[in-house]
Amino acid sequence: MRYGRFLFYLALFAVLVVGLERVTSVQPAFLWRERAASETCSVFRSLHQHLLSYGSKPFFRSGTVLWKNTAAANFGAMRREARPEYPAPNTFERGRGTGDAVGGEKEEFTVDTAGYFGQVTAERTLFIRHCFEGGQASFFDGIGWLEIREALFGSHDVRLWEVTPVGISQDGRYAVVYAENFCGFLCGIGMFYLFEQRDGVWVLAGTSLRWTS
Repeated sequence: MRYGRFLFYLALFAVLVVGLERVTSVQPAFLWRERAASETCSVFRSLHQHLLSYGSKPFFRSGTVLWKNTAAANFGAMRREARPEYPAPNTFERGRGTGDAVGGEKEEFTVDTAGYFGQVTAERTLFIRHCFEGGQASFFDGIGWLEIREALFGSHDVRLWEVTPVGISQDGRYAVVYAENFCGFLCGIGMFYLFEQRDGVWVLAGTSLRWTS
């Protein structure tokens, strides 16, 4: 009798935990100010494809994060030379897995992103979940439950990425976006990703590391 009661309460607890996780992991679109445009969605889809190559399962927030709330912006604010505003990333690294140099040696190159970097740092948030239909990407908007769920039932190797709005050059050739993830104590990375439009497809051209731990 006592054993049956224990199983009942254990099952009830499990239902409550799963229910709470489901509620906190899905946020409605109205929490973000606007929906990402189709071209911006294309960049996010290309970014997602690249993140898959890292060997972990990437999760996105349903909407973009404000630049001022990113770790890169906060680290930059502590640097005297970065004030009053964060400098546009103009130096990128091309190498293994990026652009034309897949499998080759890493090399640095420059692209002036100052003209469209303001789109990345603007005070705006975009709803991006609609960019991925049919389960093309995984999303999570809760706090803490993702790691617990994956530790119990999942792949044990997930990354929750927060991304900024995309900046696209006036001629439509380049796009830049910042993405970061935290995967535990002294574990995380923040990086700018530069994409180039080639034959109607956004191809990763280079990256610019901002911080890692």
